[in-house]
Amino acid sequence: MHIFELLKKDHKDVKALLERVSMASGRASATRKRTFDSVAEMIEAHMAGEERVFYARLQRHYETRVSAIEAIEEHKIGKQLLRELRTGNVDSDQWQGKFKAFRSIIEHHIEEEEEHVFDECEDLFDDSDFEEMGNSFTEEKRRFLATGTSSRAGSGRTASGRASTNRAVRRPARSVKPQAKRRRVA
Repeated sequence: MHIFELLKKDHKDVKALLERVSMASGRASATRKRTFDSVAEMIEAHMAGEERVFYARLQRHYETRVSAIEAIEEHKIGKQLLRELRTGNVDSDQWQGKFKAFRSIIEHHIEEEEEHVFDECEDLFDDSDFEEMGNSFTEEKRRFLATGTSSRAGSGRTASGRASTNRAVRRPARSVKPQAKRRRVA
């Protein structure tokens, strides 16, 4: 399936869930928490797929590099807020305010992507490229939802920042300074 269709469908689903979280109030805090957890997982999987597939391809082109970097930076802010919201009390005023900020960032990101980024990359790829990106995006989301991690090598952390237990953490090799050879003094 064409990646734009998949992204737009996810965007529509996310907006609906964000609205449900916003509408849950008072005695419905358990419902708000469950709905938020659902939208958080969906957004994390979506971000992992976008970053690994869509934005990775866009960064290779001069015409879309800045837009891809901007979108990834928006993801970083969204992930930070997700981490904070996951651990917060859904009944607190602080959580409500943070959720409103989170929702605003996500909705801005969706609007920017659909109204600008899609247009920017329309001439860079042909239909088979968009279909291939769609297939890869779907696979990346599936993998994320199954394991809680992206296929991206690196930090050993999930999109929410939790340490992953499903794969080894890669650590950079330590740099060892060569020692000067010592001369034996007789």
